[in-house]
Amino acid sequence: QEKVVVVHDAYPKARTHLLMIPFQRIDDLKYLNSSHVPILHHMKITGSTVLDKLSRSEPGLKFRMGFHAVPSMKQLHMHLISQDFISDRLKTKQHWNSFTTEFFIDVDKMIENLEREGKISINRSAYEALLKTPLKCHICHQPLKNMPTLKEHISHCKI
Repeated sequence: QEKVVVVHDAYPKARTHLLMIPFQRIDDLKYLNSSHVPILHHMKITGSTVLDKLSRSEPGLKFRMGFHAVPSMKQLHMHLISQDFISDRLKTKQHWNSFTTEFFIDVDKMIENLEREGKISINRSAYEALLKTPLKCHICHQPLKNMPTLKEHISHCKI
């Protein structure tokens, strides 16, 4: 696509973890305004196409597309991530909570907020507090005491 590039995340937190980055320079969510709605729609459509292809090669694997409320990388980027969370790079509660709490903002919600408000408002401290919340399974919501226990649990949790 001429408007975005899709790359493998250098530190994947799941079996499939891609980043979609627009060529247009947008430093952060706070710089988004209503003029960026078309690029977000394009990112969603392109992401859906990529995930459709991946789903055919890995049936049963679920994916999400979205943004970190407080990203670690300056350039705007959207995560396309499988929900298996099988990765030796998934090591900390912060890693886990960044993809399994409201800290991870789905692309549809981002577009909806931008269309409604004309901007994205992020309460940085509220979102950062989510990274410190107790660990729980993203499937059954069972609380778990540490990352090894969580990883063992999610390897067989099916609901």
